[in-house]
Amino acid sequence: MTDADTPPHPPRSRPRWLTFLWTAVVLALLTPLGWLVNLPYFSASAGPTGDAVDAVIVREGFEVFHPEGELLLLTVSLQPVNLYEATVAFFDRRIDLIDRELLRPQGETDDEARQRGLMAMERSKDIAVAVALQELGLDETLAAGVEVVGVFQEAPASDSLASGDLVVEMESQPIRTVGDIRRILETRSPGEEVEVIVLRGSERIPVSFALHSNPDAPDRAMVGISASTSYPIDIDSANYGGPSAGMIYTLAVIDLLEEGNLTDGRVVAGTGTISMDGSVGAIGGIRQKLVAAEAAGADVVLVPKDNYAEATTAPVDVEIVAVESISDAVSYLREGPTGTRETQ
Repeated sequence: MTDADTPPHPPRSRPRWLTFLWTAVVLALLTPLGWLVNLPYFSASAGPTGDAVDAVIVREGFEVFHPEGELLLLTVSLQPVNLYEATVAFFDRRIDLIDRELLRPQGETDDEARQRGLMAMERSKDIAVAVALQELGLDETLAAGVEVVGVFQEAPASDSLASGDLVVEMESQPIRTVGDIRRILETRSPGEEVEVIVLRGSERIPVSFALHSNPDAPDRAMVGISASTSYPIDIDSANYGGPSAGMIYTLAVIDLLEEGNLTDGRVVAGTGTISMDGSVGAIGGIRQKLVAAEAAGADVVLVPKDNYAEATTAPVDVEIVAVESISDAVSYLREGPTGTRETQ
């Protein structure tokens, strides 16, 4: 072997214990930083559940039929995450990481997001009651007038109407639903005066005002209010926000007012938005809601058809039924699955 082939003397190695010591020191210094670094994501995990029927309040004087089973409301818990929490979520199939910008507009505060969710829930509850009564054929019978939710500032009616007023008569015709007002407006023009009677508290008050011009169709008249039909039914949604409980609240109202039993003693969970035409719309967090449903002992979970494919990827062993409308959901609960519904 020549000198050129002779390997140099190996460098003096550092004792292994010293390497381990320095590694431990560095990790100890960096560990707190992992808890302080917030990432632009939310972790979505299974939230609390509750029987939607318990949230429905029917005023005295109306017969109700309490179901034997349950109609479970499903929720998702959203939490901002740091580096370590994101790592845990990444390896947990029950938790998803969601880009913050997909959930909240840039610059929106926690309080603003909460208020937005609560407003969406309020609208969803109004629709749920209306759709349930339409399904039962009781919408005209139980309607008690049109409640003023808000008044457009530029509308002449802003001097006469206020939020909370209950419109019970217009042009000497009884008003029970929003549709009654629409039918009267079809024969009126912007600027025409109308006479209205409202209930403000317990007082019956006559008012008059000129009709407003519809911004989208200037030749059409409108009162210039946002309003909803008033029914003797309320829903106490507590602090839940968002519109995704619309379908299950609709089913809860139907089950309470209809003789018989939709659940047939089962624990039925469900999620999905509800529209005035009865259609059930897609929601977020479907995988986490299925985890919550299984943990709560659900026998079956009703999901929007547009969420079905994602729902089947949830790490659960529970029957999943896809529905497109409230009538579809009611038919399934009364009759069981048919060939047109997807189940797992």
